[in-house]
Amino acid sequence: MSVQAVAWLAVLVLANLPTLAWAQSASCPGIHVQILNIRNSTGTVDCALFDVPIGFPINDASALLGAPSFAAASLAYDGRNLELTIRLQY
Repeated sequence: MSVQAVAWLAVLVLANLPTLAWAQSASCPGIHVQILNIRNSTGTVDCALFDVPIGFPINDASALLGAPSFAAASLAYDGRNLELTIRLQY
């Protein structure tokens, strides 16, 4: 192999390291969330985790049912793999 070919191979391998690292970490224990029914790719989806009610939003949501309380939105997490699916309803 020429020096140029080896250099290009090194660049390609290094450029893909973040992808390879993510693929390995995706199978690590943790909270994995899949969000369904996203209408388009414009905008962002934000999330936050709270381990205590302090700081949990008590916004004055204008939705029909309002925002859930901390207790209603809580779930048990034991440190193992947890798969969650959220379906957006517009």
